[in-house]
Amino acid sequence: MFRVKRCVLETVERLKREGHELVRFTIPKQEEMVRILYKLFMASGNEYLKSFFDDELVDPFMKEFVMLLKVPNCFRWLASLVLKNISPQLSAVCASYVSDLRDLRHTQEQRDDYKAEFIDYWKSLGIDAVVCPTFPVPAVAHRFLPRMPTIAVYTALYNLLDFPAGAVPAGEVTTQDDEDLLNNDKYPVGT
Repeated sequence: MFRVKRCVLETVERLKREGHELVRFTIPKQEEMVRILYKLFMASGNEYLKSFFDDELVDPFMKEFVMLLKVPNCFRWLASLVLKNISPQLSAVCASYVSDLRDLRHTQEQRDDYKAEFIDYWKSLGIDAVVCPTFPVPAVAHRFLPRMPTIAVYTALYNLLDFPAGAVPAGEVTTQDDEDLLNNDKYPVGT
């Protein structure tokens, strides 16, 4: 994460040097946004997502994800309770399902309300663009992606809001970054 943060901070400094005014932007009501996002993503009891894999060979890296799509909502609800204090992020993913049409419509209304609040906040800051990472970590091996469902939130937010977004390369992981991982004074483990 620190390598991604370094790239964002370097980008901010470059923009400041070029005369741009930058203000801190914090995503409002993040937990609510994640809940709405995942509920709408899995609104059909995963039937829509599962249909993409019907009669298809499933990539080995996607097998776990496809298997999770088949877990009934009652077990997902139970898993969300068990995971609540262990992994709030995974608990949120497990609890993300729509129980019926009324729940779907209510969730869509929540999305619309969230979008209106987000736009009001955006306008109150008078900003034109946001500098943020597209991913909270540097590139990971494909085999790990199905085990990291919550990291997609960084870009999925803009899908939820129906906002245009683009990605611009801003830096690379350096040899120094890798060496710094071993420096307990700089990045203490377990604190």
